[in-house]
Amino acid sequence: RVTADDWDQWEHVKAHFDVSRDFAAANMIGATGLNGRSWPDLDMLPLGWLSNADSNEGPHRQCNLTIDEQKTQMTLWSMAKSPIMFGGDMRRLDSMTYGLITNPVLLEINSFSSNNHECSCLLSVDHRPPVALIK
Repeated sequence: RVTADDWDQWEHVKAHFDVSRDFAAANMIGATGLNGRSWPDLDMLPLGWLSNADSNEGPHRQCNLTIDEQKTQMTLWSMAKSPIMFGGDMRRLDSMTYGLITNPVLLEINSFSSNNHECSCLLSVDHRPPVALIK
């Protein structure tokens, strides 16, 4: 792993942006490693229902991230080509979470994209931010 534990708090997700940027800038995403290629493991995706089936200890609750924050996290993990490891309870998987972790576009980006890197843009309060569409 290349980060501290990730949990369902926006501050945890935000911390991964700089790590992802730095790995991309150093050309370490997909770089040849000791036994194959190197991928930055940003930790599990704590989405959906969070519990521990072998313990009475919590959290036993729905993910605290908003839907937009969950989408942002899954998108960042895909663009960083981090291993996609679902950290929720599969027995209680809701349709939104299922749709997110099986999104074919995000999984394709994670599997087949290259040269992923941060780009800068300046936004004006008078204009809508630019977006990119991936087909």
